[in-house]
Amino acid sequence: MSSMAMAQDKLEREHRIKKSQVPASAIHFMESKIAPVKKIRYYREIDTSTVHYISKFKKDRLHYGIQFSEDGKFQHVAITVKAIDIPKDSWDNIMQFMNGYFSKHKIKKVYQQYKATKEQSEKVTLKNAFQNLILPDLTYRVLAKGSIEGKCQAYEILVDAEGNLISLKKSLPPNYDHILY
Repeated sequence: MSSMAMAQDKLEREHRIKKSQVPASAIHFMESKIAPVKKIRYYREIDTSTVHYISKFKKDRLHYGIQFSEDGKFQHVAITVKAIDIPKDSWDNIMQFMNGYFSKHKIKKVYQQYKATKEQSEKVTLKNAFQNLILPDLTYRVLAKGSIEGKCQAYEILVDAEGNLISLKKSLPPNYDHILY
């Protein structure tokens, strides 16, 4: 797992937008497939080559995020989870990688992701996510701060259901443009 030579850079920014700025198909998806939830917040995530829209909300005491493509097509559901929610073997693999790759690290957030596939309908993907099922095809997105040779950096680590590394990317810090003195 630690044979990765160099991490890619993750150059993306996420900022809150109004509902009117979200593609109509994404709004229709949220209104037709998601049971009534309060306080849906919409975000635009801009990467170097792609634009995504994210709807964030709370349901049954869990924090969810549904990602859509630029044209409003459903891509995946993510749930904010804690270490205790992840199977022990998977968590041990994640921690083994973290301890081997970084001299010091701190995990900021962990998301459990259910990706949309051609073999599985959107309805089944949503049902699996809302039931918080541990399935072999889910992934975990770990947001962490790590130190390598004394240099601290934010990272996004993507692992499979067993805790095996899929990708490692350096992250930019959050956008603090709104804090002006």
